[in-house]
Amino acid sequence: MRDAGVDTHALTNRERDRITVDGASFIIYIQISLTLTLAKGVLFDIIPTDMKFFQKLLLCACASVMISSAFAAGRPDPVSNYLPGDKMVEGSVVVVVFQDELKPFMDKMMKKISSYPIEKQKEFSKTIEKKPGQPVPYSESIGLTKEEYQKYLECWKKTEIRDFAPVMIGVVNSGERDVWNLVTLAQNGPLPLSTLKFNEKKNAWVSLNGELKFVEDIKHDDTNLYGAWEGKEWKLEKKDIFSSIAETITMAKTLDSKYAYIMYNIVETTIEGKMIDNRSICLRVPLSSLKADPLLEKAKLRAKKK
Repeated sequence: MRDAGVDTHALTNRERDRITVDGASFIIYIQISLTLTLAKGVLFDIIPTDMKFFQKLLLCACASVMISSAFAAGRPDPVSNYLPGDKMVEGSVVVVVFQDELKPFMDKMMKKISSYPIEKQKEFSKTIEKKPGQPVPYSESIGLTKEEYQKYLECWKKTEIRDFAPVMIGVVNSGERDVWNLVTLAQNGPLPLSTLKFNEKKNAWVSLNGELKFVEDIKHDDTNLYGAWEGKEWKLEKKDIFSSIAETITMAKTLDSKYAYIMYNIVETTIEGKMIDNRSICLRVPLSSLKADPLLEKAKLRAKKK
């Protein structure tokens, strides 16, 4: 097996060296190899050998955040459907692991698609973007026979979602009215998502690049990488004379009520379409952890009476 879509910078450099293609073809290759579909994880420099010990360290690091947020009023809607608004909980950075046998099919699709005129390549790119995390839709144009496509789907279904590293996560009142900070702490400190703030009144996230506005409600069946789920997506699209940036955060719940997923992706390309940056991360939180802590609720009531 191979871990696909984790170190996107390394993948970008490797594929750029391996094949000489124009910007559109390169983006299509990355999309087919699923590094631009849904966020799939992040690599850490060192993986702790004693996870339980590391988890205790994380809990200690989160103590001040938990204390300061314990008596924050209310819980942000709709974010509180996916993350607790009154406590930090333990989740995991997850990675998508594909079977090695999937790669020949992806390579064959790329070879066929990259042979088409640039405009047709862009059409394929848009088609893939419409269904992130899903198998590439079948058509005779993708270069696979119907028999090969069925084998491709069989390999796809063997994809695994694995916990990669523990993370503490929650939304904390920022001190500003209707504004909440997303807090994500891992081994090496805060994750990139910790720069995000949620404005409950606007139903929008705010990043260093600007405002991620609510796009739509999303629902996927069990052919999706993360299984059957439904959720919400917020997105920022920004373009200037130098580059184009697309930043997305998706919050989802699996239909079996086991997990919540927080998927974050930022992609920057030149005006010509060449890849500059592609960073993705996916966090998974057991939905059982969203239940209110009875001891914390009692503490809040006592605090209000004083």
